[in-house]
This record gives sequence, structure tokens and C-alpha cells, in this order.
Amino acid sequence: MKKYIFLLSTFIFTISCSSEISTFKSEQTKAENRVAFRQKLIEKIEQSTIINEQNLSTDQLESTFWAMELLQYRSPKTDNFVEYLIQNYSNFMDSQHRAILEIVYSLYQNDFIQEIKTLIESENNPKNFAMMANYILQDKTAANKIKSLIAKKFSQQINHPIILALQQNIERIESGRIFQTPPIEDLINHKIDEDYFYIYSFQRKNRDFRGITIVKNNNGRFVRNDDGSMFFIKHFARSITNLPGYLTNGNTPQGVLSFQGFANSKNVFIGPTTNLQLALPYEFSVKDFFANSNEIPEWNLKLYLSLFPKSWQNYFPIQEAFLAGKAGRTEIIAHGSAIDPEYYKDKNYYPYTPSQGCMTALENWSSKDGSLLESDQLKLYEAVKKSGSQNGFIYVIELNDDSSDVKFEEIRNYLLEKI
Repeated sequence: MKKYIFLLSTFIFTISCSSEISTFKSEQTKAENRVAFRQKLIEKIEQSTIINEQNLSTDQLESTFWAMELLQYRSPKTDNFVEYLIQNYSNFMDSQHRAILEIVYSLYQNDFIQEIKTLIESENNPKNFAMMANYILQDKTAANKIKSLIAKKFSQQINHPIILALQQNIERIESGRIFQTPPIEDLINHKIDEDYFYIYSFQRKNRDFRGITIVKNNNGRFVRNDDGSMFFIKHFARSITNLPGYLTNGNTPQGVLSFQGFANSKNVFIGPTTNLQLALPYEFSVKDFFANSNEIPEWNLKLYLSLFPKSWQNYFPIQEAFLAGKAGRTEIIAHGSAIDPEYYKDKNYYPYTPSQGCMTALENWSSKDGSLLESDQLKLYEAVKKSGSQNGFIYVIELNDDSSDVKFEEIRNYLLEKI
């Protein structure tokens, strides 16, 4: 998640967070503040998309485009600005290319297909190349061209994590097949030797739809609500860009991440509710990732795959988190949201709000005084806090490509205990 730089068992655990809700407030969520913030942001976007040398720095492009993504905002002026950047793409640096490609992918999905098909011919940066490739792969006939360009440009970088992930994506598109998930029961039954808790978040391939997240304590029993029913929350793992998870600011990558403790953010968009700090491979040392005395000095794929049962270890999609970390992606957390959901009122995922690659839980804030009224994030925090261990992992798994939210009924038959 990039920085917001534009502005400022045998045990049955029960979940009850009502006593803590009243302690959280977000001034940002007051009605008058949301109106003023949106207006100010639009003014800054419009000012920043006047073409001049001062607004073409990497920081300025990133902050302007992030604001446009946040608000889902386009206007004649922004359209002209983005078109100018595409037409003059070769005059900019790699970091500026990345910012330009991100806004094109996010808000101009069908506007520059032919231009990008031309520009990709001279793009040699693996990350920028992959962003271009994913953009033009909307036209499936472009797959052969991209494969040829990979062979030509990256023959010496064929094991680059982004190139590996891109090639697998092309293979899936060409074959027309949807990955068949290995047995879910095997994954849920898999226990690592140490004393860990486990979070499982089952998502769709299409991240416009929400997934289901459950928690298993260190004694192998699933956390329950205070009425004895199984604890779960809906979880949104879509980034505002909807880029693949192996790319910076893309969707939450599929695979396994390590829990690194709790935190409270001062970021006005995340909100103050206690969040879960997560880590990708390579982002932390092996020892810190596993939270044990592991003396293996360097990351390798075999070590990462040991977090999965044997039946899953040849299933390529779960390597996305490994490849994302190896490529340098960082700062993925599970948090609530103080973003105004009205920005996305025309989206099927409303009132959930996308992030910059994190996992967001639904929260409801008072428009009068900014107090927290309801929070699935706080419920998740309580579930993890009562899981019997301070160390754990979160598995993000795509079940299939159905065009609907994941239902709890879809996963209940995989669980180890009677519901």
C-alpha cells in the first residue's frame, strides 16, 4: 500500500466488541467534513491537471492520480491531461510511466488500447511492461504478441517474479481454463509445527465481489460468536486499481501472509480502528515472518510452499504473494475504512470501499459526530486477539470466478467441526 501523499481447540471463543466501539472516532466521517474534503480534492485535481512542467513530477502525478482513483473522478480536463501524458509517454521517467499506467488501467480501461499496444513495443521495465500487458490483454488476441515481446525483451530476466506471474496469467487466458482449486479440506487441515493461529479468506477471482474470512485458533478450533455460531466476516480484497496482486497497488495477492501484530493508524482514510499488520515474503526476514528461531538465512520458494499441504504445492496461483514480495511489494494490512462509500455508489460492491491492495472490512460511522457505529474490522480484531496465540498466518484463496459474493454456506462443508 503506497503512502497517501495527496493530503494531509477445545476452547470456544466468543466475539463481542460493543464495549470498544465507542472508543473510536473519525472526524473525517462527519457529513460536513466529507462534503468539504471531496470539494477540496476535486479543486486540487483540476488545478493539477493543467499541463505545465510543475505538475509533471512523479510525486505530483502519483498524488493527483490517487485522488482521481479515490473519487473515481474524471472530467474533460483530466481526460485531456491523461491523453497528453500518453501521447508524450516517451518523454517521462520509469516512475512517471508507472503512475501514468496506473491511472489508465484504473479509470481509462477502454480508452487507450491501441496506444498501449504501440507503447509496449519499447517498454523494458518489467513492472511497467506487465501493467501494459494486463491492460491490452482485455483483447485476448494480444496474448501472442505479449509472449513474443517477453521472449525478445526479457530472455535474461525470465525468472523475474513479475515476468513469471505475467506468463502464468497469459497461459490461463490462452487455455481458457479457470484454475481448479486443490482440496480446501487439505488446506484447512494443514498445521504448521509451531503454535500459530490461522485466518482463511476465501475470495473470488473477480475482486469486485466480497469474500468470507474465518479464524481458527491455535488449538485447531474455529472462533465462534457469542451465540455459538461460527464467526466470519465479509472481506473486500480489491484495490482501487484492480491490478493483479503481484503488482504494487494491485489487489490483495493470493497466497499466505504473516501476521505481524496490531496497530492503530492515524491515516484518515484507513480510520483509527485497530488493524492487523501483515507481511509478505521478502518484506520481512524468514525469522520474523515465521516468528520463531528459524535460522534459514534467505527466502526461497520451497520454504514458502512448506506453509501449504503437499496437495497445494504445485498450484501456481498461491505463489502470487511470494512473487509480489520478491518483486518488492510491501505494506499490506487488514483494516477498516473511513472513506466515504458514496464515491462508489454505482459499484456492485457498495458500500464497501476499495483500498490500495489491503483487505478492508465494512464500517459504519456517524455522520453527526464521527463515532464508530458498527465495525466488522473490530470483530476481526477481537477474533484474532482471542485465538490463543500472538503468531499466525492469513491465507488468501480464490475459490472460483463466480459473479457473486462468497457465501458462508460455500465453505462450511470444508470445516473441521460441526457448525
